[in-house]
Amino acid sequence: MPRKAREDSKSGIHHVTARGAGHRRIFEDDADRSRFVEGLRNLVAKDGIELLAWCLMENHVHFLAKADMQALSTGLHRLATAYALYFNSRHGHIGPVFQDRFDSFPVETNEHLLMATRYIHLNPLDLGADFPGDYPWSSYGQYVGKPGICDTSTVLDLLGGRGAFVEFNDPN
Repeated sequence: MPRKAREDSKSGIHHVTARGAGHRRIFEDDADRSRFVEGLRNLVAKDGIELLAWCLMENHVHFLAKADMQALSTGLHRLATAYALYFNSRHGHIGPVFQDRFDSFPVETNEHLLMATRYIHLNPLDLGADFPGDYPWSSYGQYVGKPGICDTSTVLDLLGGRGAFVEFNDPN
């Protein structure tokens, strides 16, 4: 049975997820997470993909990317392959690290963009973080002024600045 074709986004923005094979962990420690973030940095630098938000969880990743589908597919295939080779070699594993190919969902409205950004940044609450800013493996810090790999301007402009961003992402 052929795979369902990916749905392209008229806005060019996609909510991308990739999950560990069998829902297994894809990050054992911060060295693994750092390596994956370097891969995201390469997506921006080499593939012309604009990252708007990202978050690394134990067994999956989320990010918002602005790119045409071909660049996104090519870049993510390269990222997943390079990371799987690294992860398996480092940890003595064999076989796939990621379950199937990545999923992507078109983000067509400003409201959807804001809600997806909030969803991504609140994801670490499932791991026990009290506030999204407590979790170092997401783009939340970039939205409040730390340097990083995301273009935060679109979301911050829509919300009205950093203070409004923090308020918008308050889980209480």
